[in-house]
Formats: sequence, structure tokens, C-alpha cells
Amino acid sequence: MQTERGNPPSVIKKENEMKRTVLFLIIAVFSLTTQADDSKLLVWQADGKVVAFSLDEEPVTTYSEGNLVITTTSKTITYPLEQVRKYTYFLPKARLLGDADGNGVIDANDAVEVSNKILGKPSDKFVEGNADVNGDGYINVKDIVLILRSK
Repeated sequence: MQTERGNPPSVIKKENEMKRTVLFLIIAVFSLTTQADDSKLLVWQADGKVVAFSLDEEPVTTYSEGNLVITTTSKTITYPLEQVRKYTYFLPKARLLGDADGNGVIDANDAVEVSNKILGKPSDKFVEGNADVNGDGYINVKDIVLILRSK
């Protein structure tokens, strides 16, 4: 039996398994490289550019006179709010991308945790830093798909 692409179903199944394996490896490598980096603050500007700042500790965020002010003991970053679309702080501690419940295992429970976050009802064990699997700065259905495909 041939499919529309001219390949037998067994070849297509193997291709899909290979794609899942490659995706899992990409997630694992991204997770490992993220662990080795310093703390980073990413600012998504209104013009679409992303600016990265290296930080030595977790920042304190405040708002003052129309500005976003991000402060550590050694650095202060000020941005006009109209130029900031969003910002994300990445912790340097070891983490497992996709492990949204922080139990050290990526499974369907992590997809449930991300779903609950999207619905505005995250549990106490939700680990936001592990939930943005694709690293786009948003926690959304794309991350759920990647978590489920990593199995």
C-alpha cells in the first residue's frame, strides 16, 4: 500500500518517530545550554527587537513615571513602557524545559500544568521557567504540543 507521498505507512511512521526524537534532542540540548548561561533578562521591544541583558542576580521590577525599572544590586535597567512589549527573566539554575510541575520528569502532567496556566489557574507547583519550552517568551499551546511530543 502506498500513501499520497509515495511512501509505505511504515516509512512514514519511522519518519514521524525520527522527527519526535530530533525534537526531543533539540529540547534537551537547549535545556543544557540554557543551564550553563548566566541569568538573562530579555526585553521584547515594541518594534519587535529582543534585547538581552546579563544579570548577576534575580532583579526587582518596578514602574516609575511611565518607565519599567529593573534593578539588581549592581545594575539598573530603565525602559519607557511604550517601548516594552514584554520581558522575561531566565534563572541560571538547572532546569528541565517541559517539566512544568518541577518533579524532574516530563510527562502529561506537565501539559496539564501548562494548560492550567494558560487558563489562568496555575497550581502551586507550576514552574514558569520550565514551561516556555520553545523559548519564544510565551507560555501557550505550542509549549503543550512540544511537551506531549517529547514522550
